[in-house]
Amino acid sequence: MIMNVGVYLFTDVELLDFAGPCEVFTTANRLASEGAPFNVFSVAAGAEPVRTRAGVTIQPDYTFATPPPLDLLLVPGGVVAEVMHDPAGRRWDPGVAGGAR
Repeated sequence: MIMNVGVYLFTDVELLDFAGPCEVFTTANRLASEGAPFNVFSVAAGAEPVRTRAGVTIQPDYTFATPPPLDLLLVPGGVVAEVMHDPAGRRWDPGVAGGAR
């Protein structure tokens, strides 16, 4: 069974905190003996590219309205004060958490 892993992408996310976990899951996919166990993708509030604290922009794979059913939602660390108070994210996270394994 493939596990859907959504990585939350928000403005000023720490690049390493976003990319590091993605690398862990995709490396596990490469090392798996029988098929990739993880479907890893980014999820953001909107469809526009998101700028990280390092200045790198990342195009989200899905918006809050469009992701596949999530088994795991990974919220990167770093400077998160602004995103913790974002009304859209605060409404979306609890709904996702209720359906995730």
